[in-house]
Amino acid sequence: MDLTTIISTLVIIAFILLKDFFFTYNKEKAKNLATKEDIELITAKVENLKLELANSHFQKNDYLEKRKEALLSFYEQFILFSETYLKNISFIDVFLFNPEKIRENTEKIITEKGKLEKEFWKVTLYECDDVKFLENIKTILLYQYEYYRVTIEFL
Repeated sequence: MDLTTIISTLVIIAFILLKDFFFTYNKEKAKNLATKEDIELITAKVENLKLELANSHFQKNDYLEKRKEALLSFYEQFILFSETYLKNISFIDVFLFNPEKIRENTEKIITEKGKLEKEFWKVTLYECDDVKFLENIKTILLYQYEYYRVTIEFL
């Protein structure tokens, strides 16, 4: 074999080896790039899911907090209305000869009844799924309203 043939053969072998090396290298590089893109896509989806879950959790907590506030506010207003205004009409003795004061106290009772009704409707918005609970509250309120009616007629 002459030198030209040997060099040609070596060049061909080197070309084949380099071709296989670059082909394998580029194939692996493309695979890594695709994996990186997939990981970025998966990471973005996971982050979006985390945000959605956090938002959902925040909304649920916010709803529960407002529900609790509505129940507490209703309870406080109910106690104020029934214990302070309806059951405490002894002011009639104090103001027996002062009809203006009796009228003022009667207006307070009417105002507090309106506030109680407002709080009741707030509770019904948050407790609309609990029919039994709402029926119990309605029953209690009906008794209070009957007592209210008797009190207002008396005054």
